[in-house]
Amino acid sequence: MAVRSGLPLRVGWSLDADRDGTPDLTHWADAAFVTEFEGEVFAQIPEIRRQAPRRGTRHVELSTASQRWSGSLGSDGILEGAFDDGQEPTRVRVRVVMCVDPRVPRDNLPDALRRRRAGR
Repeated sequence: MAVRSGLPLRVGWSLDADRDGTPDLTHWADAAFVTEFEGEVFAQIPEIRRQAPRRGTRHVELSTASQRWSGSLGSDGILEGAFDDGQEPTRVRVRVVMCVDPRVPRDNLPDALRRRRAGR
């Protein structure tokens, strides 16, 4: 309903690189472009500068190269990402969360979404 109403979305995705059942990394972004296709929703993620988390340091470092990354996140749990340097795009299964942007005033939501958001 939120997608068909044209509401702005936030998307989150988590990666469990060591497969221990606990996400190692979670990202959130505004959905820059949203597509509904065959019952799934796909959100393009705005382009970012490459970054690299450093385990054991509690730090995420920006790349010294000016490499840019963009991605598409699907409600089907697939994140497809590509760098702008000609590398092949990658596909990885992730935990996906899509929600109406919380900056949208509650009064601007359709009644059906207002009820869901309030937990009724």
